[in-house]
Amino acid sequence: MKKGFTLIELLVVVLIIGILSAVALPQYTKAVEKSRVSEAKILLKALSDAEDVYVLNTGDECGTWKLEDLDITLPGTLTDVNGRSHITTKNFEIYADECTRDHSKSGHALDLYADRIGKNYSVNFVGTAYDGGGEHGVFYCSGGDEACRTAGAVKKETAWVFQ
Repeated sequence: MKKGFTLIELLVVVLIIGILSAVALPQYTKAVEKSRVSEAKILLKALSDAEDVYVLNTGDECGTWKLEDLDITLPGTLTDVNGRSHITTKNFEIYADECTRDHSKSGHALDLYADRIGKNYSVNFVGTAYDGGGEHGVFYCSGGDEACRTAGAVKKETAWVFQ
């Protein structure tokens, strides 16, 4: 009697491996995207903290949307796009929106954005509310339901939020 595998046994093993990889691949992709979001959250929080220092030093409640004004070194390349500074990393293009503070309402100084390169979503960090009002310290996802779900955001009322 010869030792070895029959063709049927080999096909069954290949089939089992195929089924396991079909189940595991989407979960792996989701885990990788969640780690990318964590990277963006860390960078945006560091920028927000640097902006807080800028506000304390200058007394300007609106902060600055020019990232080169902040006393921080981030990974990536600093570029100027239409008068607005952007930091481009391997996975994200990061920029600050102009001052959104409205003196008639509760507000915050800057919204910070990290657009995912090659994907259809952005991570948005609502920074400090210098007047104590408004919701702040929250990471939002924009870009559509499927893109935000894949990135690991959770739907809260009308907005997608990263936990």
